[in-house]
Amino acid sequence: MFKKPVIGIDIGKHSVKISSHKGEQKYKASDFEAMTKGELAKAALETYMKEYKIKDSALSISLPFNDEKMTHNVFTVPVMPEKDLQKSMPYEIQGQTYLEDMESVYYRWEIIGGTEEHYKVLAITVDKELIDKKYELYKLQKWEIASIEINPVSLGRVVSHEPVVIIDFGHNETRVTALRSGVIEYVGSVGPGGEQLTQDIAEEFRIFFHEAENLKHEKGMILKNNHMSDEKDRVAAAIMDSIEDMSKKIKDTIMFIENIDGFEDGFVIYYTGAASRLPYLIDFVSENIGNKIQPLVAEDSENPDYAISAGASLQKQITYLKNINFAASVAVKPHYFWHIVTAAAIVLIALQAMLVHFNQETAIRVNEAEKAVKESQQEINHLEEEIGDEEQVAERYHDAKQLLEQLSKREAITTYIMFELEHLVPKDVSIGEIEIEKENLKVKGHANKYSDIGFFAIKLENLGKTEIKDVNEDMSFTVTTNVKN
Repeated sequence: MFKKPVIGIDIGKHSVKISSHKGEQKYKASDFEAMTKGELAKAALETYMKEYKIKDSALSISLPFNDEKMTHNVFTVPVMPEKDLQKSMPYEIQGQTYLEDMESVYYRWEIIGGTEEHYKVLAITVDKELIDKKYELYKLQKWEIASIEINPVSLGRVVSHEPVVIIDFGHNETRVTALRSGVIEYVGSVGPGGEQLTQDIAEEFRIFFHEAENLKHEKGMILKNNHMSDEKDRVAAAIMDSIEDMSKKIKDTIMFIENIDGFEDGFVIYYTGAASRLPYLIDFVSENIGNKIQPLVAEDSENPDYAISAGASLQKQITYLKNINFAASVAVKPHYFWHIVTAAAIVLIALQAMLVHFNQETAIRVNEAEKAVKESQQEINHLEEEIGDEEQVAERYHDAKQLLEQLSKREAITTYIMFELEHLVPKDVSIGEIEIEKENLKVKGHANKYSDIGFFAIKLENLGKTEIKDVNEDMSFTVTTNVKN
């Protein structure tokens, strides 16, 4: 926990908004060209700290959710010791997200509920490059970083713990987030934001983008049977298709959220984001979706534009999804997927009918080995009767004795492997083929999901170094283990 006061920074595509833990301290900077060069956030922060005479603070950086660079998943895993949960999570997250390269992302997760048998887990992944750039930008200025998080986490500190839906009318896109009991239940894009409206105006009037942006701010609005000038009518007509499309998608999303557990009995709908200032937009959307939406504001604030930055600034005061903090991941390199075979929990469940199969397999292999040993021993006994000074007979004796030693060792290894396998296979994994060649074990089988294969792999580590060689779309797999001597 940071002792310094925390400054929240909402970094969007078009602007930077900054708030402190005191709602009256707010600052907004807008300069798209500077943002593309990575200079706007730095300059805005310096201006903010100078204006409010802040000498020493920690930063809580909030990033917009990006479908191309981030993933969001809620799933369940079996209850297990914390150590095993830590090991299993990278594998489980990869199975949930279908990411091919876990080295390219940072991942954070937190238990958000569950039952006596299963944990409910929220997991977020973000491209490492995105986090590293933000981290390095501020670290170069020797600012202390308390948190790097995504917008839904920041918003979660501002709302109450009742079921809520937040519509963020941003510059780049419009996004809907559903929260219940402080937990992110849904997050998704519902279409373009203010940038698209500006583009619509630019095309209608055949003017530059920055000119269209100014015209939108001066004369843009949604038609509400008001008497307007011809130019305002024309601006309204230019953006209406995009507004209606966005409003329809919001309505469809709200209907989807109504079917999520905990939202069936109703919820409050809030709005935030700079694009929400477009006159009559909120009235139009409220009427279209059949629900009233109200501004989301933090304590001591009246402006919904600052809900995200205000929420980020509360990182110190409100403990909320504290593990979804990517600043903690920057210095910790995620392990490469194939090197983390230990990525699953130990599930001690009887194999039921599968035990019969392994017992039969074990008996067959042991009988074969015992027969081979018996035949070799008979050969040695016969040679001992005939042994003399003849070199050929001595060589035969030596070869037969080596064969006996090899077969005895192989018998011991085979018996050990077969009996150990009885206790290593999770209930949701079926084994189709087993190959044992000296100390090398190859197992082919089928599982219900990725994590089941991980559970099996971690158990096989008890025998020796284990690798998952391949996993197919139908969850068939091959695992190899080099059995310890």
